[in-house]
Amino acid sequence: MANLICFEGIDGSGKTSQSVQLYEYMKSIGKDVVLLGKKNFNGGNLKEELFMNYHTDLLWNKSKEININKFGDKYWLLLIASWYNMIDDLLIKCSNNKYIIFDGWVYKYISRYMQKEGFTKEYLENVFSGLSTPDLIIYINVNAEATRKRRHNYSQSERGGSDADRYIEYQTKINNVYNNVLKNDQWVTISPAVSDNIKHVHLDIRKKVAQRFFR
Repeated sequence: MANLICFEGIDGSGKTSQSVQLYEYMKSIGKDVVLLGKKNFNGGNLKEELFMNYHTDLLWNKSKEININKFGDKYWLLLIASWYNMIDDLLIKCSNNKYIIFDGWVYKYISRYMQKEGFTKEYLENVFSGLSTPDLIIYINVNAEATRKRRHNYSQSERGGSDADRYIEYQTKINNVYNNVLKNDQWVTISPAVSDNIKHVHLDIRKKVAQRFFR
């Protein structure tokens, strides 16, 4: 089974940029690696890929004409969990690659749902139980004020379901869950300084990955 490397962090923390850079670096040094995420996947055959695209569109390319709140929080949670199980069963557990880099594992959604009434950590972990356990979780620990300066537009879900600009308040709560509830000694934490550019962060991540896998 492949070594699963997953990126975690609040929205806007740089997970996608860093996962792509790590993938390109590992390819350049001859590692057998594939990059997966909600924007990067290929099914085992055309029908599987079409179904995965359909499932992905339901979650992340929702029509603005649909009031998603009518469906309820539990519906979206279970749909997210089923998407991860689909990707895990079709593309991770049966992968022939030595390394898989995943842009965003399930902890972001556990953090988000813990902000909602009636969703405990134990319940949420049970919903996602059965998924592959990452061999390495790279947590990009940046504060919401810093990420807010990088982007000017955030989706409703990134603002905690609010139409107002509550991004900083909401994402700070998400960060607190990461740091105080979810993170453990097995996670590798990258805490970029405000002055650090993408390249500096990437070099730090490369070093951590090499220490874990390339000895």
